[in-house]
Amino acid sequence: MRPPSHRLRGLSAALLLAPLVVASRAFAETAAPLPTCQPTVSVPPPEPPMRPEDLAVEHPSKPPIAAAPLPPEPLLQPKVAPHMAPDLPSCAPTVGAPPLPPGRPTELSPNPALGRLPPPDQAPAPSAPQEAPLPPVRPAELSGEQAAKLAEALPEDKECLHRLDALGVTYSKAAPAVNGQCSLPHPLSVTALGRGIGIGAPAIMTCRIAEGLAHWTAEVQQIADKELGEPLKGLTLGGTYVCRGQNHGAEAQLSEHAFANAADVMGFVFAKRAPILVGTLPEGSKEAAFVAAVRSKACESFSTVLGPGSDENHANHLHLDQRERKAGFRLCQ
Repeated sequence: MRPPSHRLRGLSAALLLAPLVVASRAFAETAAPLPTCQPTVSVPPPEPPMRPEDLAVEHPSKPPIAAAPLPPEPLLQPKVAPHMAPDLPSCAPTVGAPPLPPGRPTELSPNPALGRLPPPDQAPAPSAPQEAPLPPVRPAELSGEQAAKLAEALPEDKECLHRLDALGVTYSKAAPAVNGQCSLPHPLSVTALGRGIGIGAPAIMTCRIAEGLAHWTAEVQQIADKELGEPLKGLTLGGTYVCRGQNHGAEAQLSEHAFANAADVMGFVFAKRAPILVGTLPEGSKEAAFVAAVRSKACESFSTVLGPGSDENHANHLHLDQRERKAGFRLCQ
């Protein structure tokens, strides 16, 4: 028979292990099964543990004390001989042979007829760059009869002629003329502008400059009535067609006078008072105010307006022309 101290130690150990056994069973019931790659092998349930001998009832008069069950031993996989192990499924997918690369396109296949390319050190040297072709020979400047025929081939501005008729301009068609580069394909001989405005001797000019003079002189008549109380009767022209360069320069660009597309106004003629000459008027006078007003109005009818103060070459007249410029630019000085 064991001493009482041994029985008490065994009983206290069983009481301490009882909560752990209950907690392990509860965790085993609630824990989710873990995934496994191999199928579970059935194992027979374990045998219950043997009752400890020190918990046996020694005195029949005392009720037996129930011993707390011990925690179950962990389940162990049965040991199977290697030659008896069943074929288990594998988690890793079966890896096959790597795929072959796509076939080479036909057009990229080497051509036996061409042979292989030579190595870089044996490649032929690049040929020298070819010289740029020379531009075609520039034809000689047209002059004489050829230039006259070319000038006559230009179309006539019939719409402009209709507008001159509506404005009352007196004119006649002149013969085409060519003097070197100074060409007149369709010149007009103008003797009078609209509203009875004379210009003295007949002047050779283009239809466009004649139209501009007709529009402008209509405005000049209104300004003369307002500033001077006298209607305008005529213009004094210094020249319209002159084959020369700008400002009479021998090497300068051709003037619009070389194409009869300009007019130099030297003065204004009235019925009952003395003519007003450009550039000889005292500052602050009515005559000076009149010339300044008509000069400003000319910028609406002509693309170029030059006069006293522009330069020394235009100190005594108003130069008016219809030079064509980019984007309709006008020069008014």
